[in-house]
Amino acid sequence: MFRLCQGARYLPSPPDCPTSVGRTFRFAAMSHSAPTSSRENSNPPSASASWYTDLKISLKKNEKSRESRYFQLATVDSSGKPCNRTVVYRGFFPQGGAVNDSIITFVTDRRSDKVEQVAHCPFVEIAWYFPATREQYRLKGVIQVVGEESDPDLVKAREISWKNMSDPGRQQFLWPTPGVPRTGQDESQYDTKDHPQKDAPVAPHFCLCCVYVTHVDHLNLKTNERRVHARADGLANPTDIIESRHGTAVAWKPALRVNP
Repeated sequence: MFRLCQGARYLPSPPDCPTSVGRTFRFAAMSHSAPTSSRENSNPPSASASWYTDLKISLKKNEKSRESRYFQLATVDSSGKPCNRTVVYRGFFPQGGAVNDSIITFVTDRRSDKVEQVAHCPFVEIAWYFPATREQYRLKGVIQVVGEESDPDLVKAREISWKNMSDPGRQQFLWPTPGVPRTGQDESQYDTKDHPQKDAPVAPHFCLCCVYVTHVDHLNLKTNERRVHARADGLANPTDIIESRHGTAVAWKPALRVNP
């Protein structure tokens, strides 16, 4: 069963889930060591991926639309059934005074169903539509749920996300467990005006979710242009993809122009 541990590694388990990946994943202890030299050689430094530049432009052109800050996140549950929900974009992962342009973040409550689902299968897909420019981005990747971690970069990123939340947004992580029957005794917890301030300790249930993007499908309905992007390192194992954060910049293959 999933738990937020200090350092985690996805390892293949027996194929007891009828998902498209044909296997489940469990967590085991690991150290956050740098990638091996062979992995570094297959993942040379590179400039920002072209899809990242396109996405930043799309965000800028759609900044007057609040809806552009939301995207849909698809997961699968332990029975292989699809699950989808809308989450709020919280920026790219802060790293080394800049951002990692291959890691998209959002936040969640560790008691939510999605946390259990991605512990079972960490492969996810984002669907993100921008109405002003009529663009759609579909981003496939692997997700890492960050709770009370020991890795300093993850701790810092989680704290930054907590501070950037609105006061009412932080309050939600002190509410009763999501998804369980609501009782009259819970009402006062929703109506309180005593919101935790940004300097308050991070709530135990507050998690930062990092999506390590591996494939991008960008469709522009105004120009009927569609381009797909893929990482050049060929990594497929979730652990290797997550560990790549400690190495050099992710290299991407040249964008492939395809029929819309």
